[in-house]
Amino acid sequence: MTEMKWEFPYTNGGEGDGFNDSGIQSFKDDAYTSLAREICQNSLDAVDEGKKAIVEFKSFDLERENFPDYDNFINVITHEVEFSKKNYKNVDTPLKFYSEALKTLKLDKIKCLRISDFNTCGLTGSDKKINSNWSNLVKNKGFNDKPLDAVGAFGIGKNATFACSKLNTVFYSTISNDGLKAIQGVARLSTYETEDGNMTQGTGFCGKIVINNNGVTNLMHIEDYYSLDHDFIRNDNDYGTDIFVLGFHDDSNDKISDLGDNWAVLITASLIDNFLLSIVEGKLEIRINDIILNSETIEDIFNDINSSRPDLFNEYTAEYFNVLLGDDTENTVNDKISMFEPDDVELILAFNPNYHNKVSINRHTGMKLFDKDRLGNQAFYSGILVLRGKKVNAYFKTMENPNHDGWSYKRVGAPQDAYKMYSKLFDFVRTKIREFAIENTPDSLDAQGIGEYLADEFDIGNNNSEKEDINNDIVEEIEVKEKKPISLTQITVDDPEANDPLQVLGKDSEDGELEGTIPRGNLNETDDGSGTKIEGDKGNGGFYFDSLGNVRANKIRSYNTGEQYNLIFSVPTNVDELVIDVQIAGEQSNYKPVIKFANMKGVIISNNLEIKDNQIKLKKVKANNNYNVSFKLSDDKKWSLEVNLYENKK
Repeated sequence: MTEMKWEFPYTNGGEGDGFNDSGIQSFKDDAYTSLAREICQNSLDAVDEGKKAIVEFKSFDLERENFPDYDNFINVITHEVEFSKKNYKNVDTPLKFYSEALKTLKLDKIKCLRISDFNTCGLTGSDKKINSNWSNLVKNKGFNDKPLDAVGAFGIGKNATFACSKLNTVFYSTISNDGLKAIQGVARLSTYETEDGNMTQGTGFCGKIVINNNGVTNLMHIEDYYSLDHDFIRNDNDYGTDIFVLGFHDDSNDKISDLGDNWAVLITASLIDNFLLSIVEGKLEIRINDIILNSETIEDIFNDINSSRPDLFNEYTAEYFNVLLGDDTENTVNDKISMFEPDDVELILAFNPNYHNKVSINRHTGMKLFDKDRLGNQAFYSGILVLRGKKVNAYFKTMENPNHDGWSYKRVGAPQDAYKMYSKLFDFVRTKIREFAIENTPDSLDAQGIGEYLADEFDIGNNNSEKEDINNDIVEEIEVKEKKPISLTQITVDDPEANDPLQVLGKDSEDGELEGTIPRGNLNETDDGSGTKIEGDKGNGGFYFDSLGNVRANKIRSYNTGEQYNLIFSVPTNVDELVIDVQIAGEQSNYKPVIKFANMKGVIISNNLEIKDNQIKLKKVKANNNYNVSFKLSDDKKWSLEVNLYENKK
């Protein structure tokens, strides 16, 4: 459109913009996947009631002569190159970026990406200056007036499109259901100096320049619809939005899949990761060049990519896929809870010994927020939790971080009330896991992978005479409750407020995160010297975790005979003194019981076991020997126990 003009306002002595726009840079490392997530969440927010959101990603070539106000824009980029040479002495990133942008602009054809959505309301409110869908996306920062149950709220997601542009330039065009049309371009560059010595703002706009009666220049959109992709046009009653990414990073490396271009496959994988539930439930369909991803095609597409490049997916996506589409219904639990409205939260749990005990947390649109762990290890499971109701979505939305991938109740105005709701939600999940484990725990069960280490007879040391005795005491008479084998280690925590390092008794989970408790304070008599404990939280909160231990249990198995607990284990290295720390597993945290009695079967070594400081200590533990330790608690109730092993280094 010949009437479209670029304009970069002057700073008028105010603040300038440097090259490192944090909003754009935060998406650079994972541009394609971030683009897919941010675009589709906005389309799902804007979808017409009862319809399926359709989003199309289509690459195309823009002839240089069709670039809006080309001569003016290339003059701006030339000034940016010269300004970078003059003012950036120690950093070469700005000069490299603008030099590459200049090369891109001089090509006969410029690679671009069109992103279009259908069955949506479009970008409404283009006639408003603030707090409309149009103005908040195109013109303003920090404004938000989305409904409480909408996903996007912080406004940083719109930068994902700029991160995919070699020119940091995007055009928006819409036909909205409020009867309006609009098109405008935005370039997020950096301050430069003009020929007359004025400093510009970093953000420029391409549209209609209007000077009012007071001589004030306004950079306005054009009140019409226009497509930069000449192979695509939108009809007047076809409401929706088109976003054009100019100078698209199309990733020209070797093919990673036969499905299509690299960028298309990466976006497809990201969409399956983040919108699996939306696609399976038929709420979302995406077209990525020649790839059509919907409820009918998702299984084949997922299998095609996953068979050759599973690394493109979140490590738990295959499990969630099986939860939704698997045929093992006997080991699947589906239940609901009412938090604000009847049945407004739904939980789908599938149990399988190969699963990693994660639950995908999803908004009502089907967009995944994050993977939740630490929900219990009484069984092996994977799950999907969906906030179905509008009120529960609105409530937990207030806990979201700007990236929409985590919750913190501290973000809410009344954090104590928020914590109660947070706890209620996940206690519901824990209860369902525990109920399934109780109902389906057999009389005898091998922990995953334990068979290669422990024979059916459970040899203890090298004394074969004990085999029959152990069989009679344990296997035939007791109910077995198993936990997943865990690797155990000793951790040192450097506390900046303490003089001496603290010891963390914890377990390394499969994703490398630390779970456990940090004993603190002075020893006391009321809890047999266990001290006061605080939660160990993945090394955050000012603590630095440094793994120093060399004790890792290569097998561990436990039994409850009704009168005592038996623990069978071995370690891969010799240990002078091994400490067995027993804790009762609580819903929110663990606490220590009082150990009344302990002995060891099958290894005849005098004085090698003692109870000290309410812990069981074994001396001269030999590598790869099987040890069977029996112990009783002062409380005769049956508890779910967590046992931590570590070496006592003197």
